[in-house]
Amino acid sequence: MTLRPYEKITASLLSALDSRTQSIMIQRFGLQDKEPQTLEAIGQSHGITRERVRQIVEEGIHQAGQRLSEDARVQVGDLFSHLNKSLAQLGHVKREDLFIESLQAGPKASHMLFLMHLKEGFWRHRETQDTHAFWSTKKELMEEGIRALSSFVTEIDQEKRLVHEQEIFQFSSFKEIRSQNGNEKAIFSILEVSKYLMKGYDGRWGLRTWPEVNPRGVREKAYIVLKEKQVPLHFRAIAQSIAELQRRLPHAPEKPVLSQTVHNELIKDARFVLVGRGTYALAEWGYLQGTVKDVLIDILKRSKGGLTREELLSQVLSQRQVKDSTVMLNLQDRTLFARTVAGRYQLK
Repeated sequence: MTLRPYEKITASLLSALDSRTQSIMIQRFGLQDKEPQTLEAIGQSHGITRERVRQIVEEGIHQAGQRLSEDARVQVGDLFSHLNKSLAQLGHVKREDLFIESLQAGPKASHMLFLMHLKEGFWRHRETQDTHAFWSTKKELMEEGIRALSSFVTEIDQEKRLVHEQEIFQFSSFKEIRSQNGNEKAIFSILEVSKYLMKGYDGRWGLRTWPEVNPRGVREKAYIVLKEKQVPLHFRAIAQSIAELQRRLPHAPEKPVLSQTVHNELIKDARFVLVGRGTYALAEWGYLQGTVKDVLIDILKRSKGGLTREELLSQVLSQRQVKDSTVMLNLQDRTLFARTVAGRYQLK
């Protein structure tokens, strides 16, 4: 597709505006290879209020839009056709930064966004506390999407569970959107808009603040690793598994996971139990905290009439990966343990 350079098109549209409006429009949309500036920053540089900046931007968009529709020399039909088709392929709605990324527009992105502001048929929802800025070619879809997001976030927050992609279509918040549009891409594009939601490493959706979705530190990642493996692991194996997990996490930092760091972090967290030499399990699996001696005390406290050597070894070895001799050595502490004439062990 051969298009006129976007820079020439925007320059032509802005040329009819007064110099201050031109300057403010260039700053607001980042049309000179710079980041778009906030209303506050623009206002300070021009000595006016942010509200006045907003009004000037709106007036500038209106005037440039009029020229776009009236001046036959400004031909951007191919561009808008391309943008419309691209949005349609994404479900008629897409988060602004992800849309630009999909177009691979590079430095031309700011000019494309500026032109979209001028053309009827493209609707932009500004960034809010709850959502990222996004675009749609269907105004009703944009409005329905915001309502559906709010409902969906509330539902999964109440249920406290991760949701598989196919389950999402069963939520009442998205059933109507799916039936009206017949396009599953629209729903996933809407989910990406939310600042509260995130797709986790395993493809399930949940709240961004949930460790299972967006694990932050070594401990949270170690917890996920053990939950996945469902068996105790040595801290070196946990470190290796965390490195593998990070490759599946979106936007995860590419930094090495040190085995000793894992060991140092887990030993301080009550969710993890050291069950052997360097081997950790999750406390929620029923493992007792403490040393072998602590485990012996806990087991014997709960026993009635004491336990035989075999019974005691069986219970301790279900809790700790140690040798029989280690258990028996701890039982030699006569200040804590006693052996009855019947050969049963109990607390003294």
